[in-house]
Amino acid sequence: MSASIISKTVKESQNNISPITMLVILPALFLGGTGLHELTAKHFLIPIFNIFLSLKN
Repeated sequence: MSASIISKTVKESQNNISPITMLVILPALFLGGTGLHELTAKHFLIPIFNIFLSLKN
């Protein structure tokens, strides 16, 4: 939200928000292929993955 506030146009706002969106989507895509029984403690140590793993369970 703050990235879109500092921009002057809609196009500039989209350019600012797209890397942030990719940072959110990539962990979800990475964890989408793993089953619940394949998860180890290493998966839960990464902070962003914790959110997606809790939603997956």
